[in-house]
Amino acid sequence: MAHQLANMDVEMVLGNPKIACDGLGICKIIQKGTVLSDCETTRLVKATIAINGDKMSIAFYTKSTNLAALSKHFANNVFSIETAIAIPWWVRKALHIATSKLKKGDYQVLKTSDFFTIEVSIQKRIIEVPPQYFGSRNENQFQ
Repeated sequence: MAHQLANMDVEMVLGNPKIACDGLGICKIIQKGTVLSDCETTRLVKATIAINGDKMSIAFYTKSTNLAALSKHFANNVFSIETAIAIPWWVRKALHIATSKLKKGDYQVLKTSDFFTIEVSIQKRIIEVPPQYFGSRNENQFQ
């Protein structure tokens, strides 16, 4: 079992970014309180992103979106991403991940009473090494 290292709450607009957030997938990953159009708010869902080793789990809160959107996007226990979606820099930074996009594809859905969860493979974590591990650097040594 992988050790869970980081997680964060976000909001997502469901849909395909190439067709004005219509279709299937994740159109936008946004911070709470972002101003949206009326069309986007009907597709808005709250989610928690968690990193477990080389997997990103996205748990969509079922009570935060309407039944029609749930039926459309999670039909037959599959969540389809029709177009790869960029992971915003603020998510990558907070979760210390190198992956910049969620790949196009079909993802199996684990359903519970509160969440519909998918898992996506990601690049390994970025390892930040403190400067002291490189030894002291004398700026004058290169002159």
